[in-house]
Amino acid sequence: MYSLLAWRARSLPSSSSPSTATVSDEWLTQLRQAHLDGVYAYARRRLPSVEDAEDVAAETFAAVCVAPQRVPQDETKVRAWLLGIARNKLTDLLRKRYKRRELPLTDLEPLALAGPEALLGPPQAQALRSAIDGLPADQREALLLKYADELTLTEVGRVLGKSEAAVSSLLQRARATVRERAAYAFTTKEKS
Repeated sequence: MYSLLAWRARSLPSSSSPSTATVSDEWLTQLRQAHLDGVYAYARRRLPSVEDAEDVAAETFAAVCVAPQRVPQDETKVRAWLLGIARNKLTDLLRKRYKRRELPLTDLEPLALAGPEALLGPPQAQALRSAIDGLPADQREALLLKYADELTLTEVGRVLGKSEAAVSSLLQRARATVRERAAYAFTTKEKS
């Protein structure tokens, strides 16, 4: 079985220009199968509807079909690269919807987080969701990429276009803010 890059190397003629490069359906299928769930999960955690998340995932892979020569040579960078494309497609969708007033940004449903939050009771989960939703956009995105999407600091940096040090700083501030807001919410509810 060939790796993704082996398929890419076989699929792209070495002498062709980017505009005439073609890829095999098999290579695209393998790339999609390897990364579709992760790209969809990324979009779903950030969008209120399944259909919008599916659209973002589809548009992400359509972008790969248009410019397959841009897929990173290093297989360890492919996931972060795809999530960067998904992030741009998601931003485009929200911007378009907001301009048409189809989806006011203030009316977005709270982020649907999976994982450890599922172990919390409804009041704690709601407090955590509210604390995360209240973060500045860059801190919230870094936190979700790191913990919900399980990316490394390097990968988060690639998606956000920031250095590892900047990502680390964003995460530190985000965790402190979430910890403070969630703790306040828990103690306030206990006193009531």
